[in-house]
Amino acid sequence: PELMVIIHGLSRALRAIAVVLLLLGIVVYVGAIVFTAALDGSELGKEWFPNVPTSMGTLLLECTLSGSRGTALMRAAWKEHPLSGMMVLGFVLTANLTMLGVLTGLLVQTVKTVAEVEKEEKAVRTLVDSLDYLWRHVLTHDYDCNSVIDLDEFKDLLSLKQTATLMRSLDVDVEGLAGVAGF
Repeated sequence: PELMVIIHGLSRALRAIAVVLLLLGIVVYVGAIVFTAALDGSELGKEWFPNVPTSMGTLLLECTLSGSRGTALMRAAWKEHPLSGMMVLGFVLTANLTMLGVLTGLLVQTVKTVAEVEKEEKAVRTLVDSLDYLWRHVLTHDYDCNSVIDLDEFKDLLSLKQTATLMRSLDVDVEGLAGVAGF
């Protein structure tokens, strides 16, 4: 059941995931243009950012998805010039922490919501089943078979332990109900 909740949550969040990934793609593309232009002619630019497609690959693989593997690029950028190192750090914070953090939060919240909805649906199904069972139980005590429970039949019904148990399972105050049965 837990795997199905996760799969159901992912399928519900697919559109939002696509939007976050598209936004991440835009951030990587704009970052590639900025890094290619800013580092043109430098050693760092020649090695890591020679053109926009290569820059996109560098930013995606070394900064966004790398984890701690991207520190070599950040150190090389810092060695080239502290401003270059700050640019790489700014990109890592924007792309990695912000975008992927939003994506993670989105997925967690969606799966949580799906789990809560499924729990509520199960509770409603249980309630409907209990009410159906209670109704069948009530109809067995309709002695004149007119599909109407009169006061005497109702009092007899409430005096049964099985009825009280059923009512309590539905959070019905049996004593309070018996007290107002004459109305």
